[in-house]
Amino acid sequence: LFSLAAVHFGGDGAAAVAVEPSDAACRMMKIQARLNHVEDRLDVVRAAAGDRAGTKAMLELGVMGADYVIGATGDHPSSDLSIVRTLTLDQLAADTPRPPTHIKIDVEGFEADVLRGSQALLQRSPRPLWFVELHHAMIRERGEDPAAALAMLRANGYSVFDPAGTPLTMERALALPLVRVVARPDHG
Repeated sequence: LFSLAAVHFGGDGAAAVAVEPSDAACRMMKIQARLNHVEDRLDVVRAAAGDRAGTKAMLELGVMGADYVIGATGDHPSSDLSIVRTLTLDQLAADTPRPPTHIKIDVEGFEADVLRGSQALLQRSPRPLWFVELHHAMIRERGEDPAAALAMLRANGYSVFDPAGTPLTMERALALPLVRVVARPDHG
């Protein structure tokens, strides 16, 4: 839905690239793009975004199984896992004809990994707006630092806001198990 909205509300020249590890979700996005007559402006890439190119074991969840996948943590039988190609957003942007102006990250607790693979995007000019869903509870469950993604954005000259535009302090953002943020570059 976010990719379709970006193409629709972005105007006649808007285009979107959706990166999705679920084969079922990719098929559904392609059908929706065709039904909405935007298949020429919505590119669907079956992969998981992360900090490096390669592959990643993903766990299939959800009512229909393969319609929703998350990065596998802990021990799982190999029959429950799918091996999915991984890429960095820097790599994806380098392979895309137009530089991204807006980037949305919703990766179920692996936001810092995606940002580590986006260093060129975080520092390029003009710099994109970032819409990030931060899954602090999931990150804490893995014993990792939920502040890492926010710290990376701030270290790269971004200010962080809630979706209504109110500045977000680190303390306020980390107090919630799940928070959606908009990161805007301080300059350029």
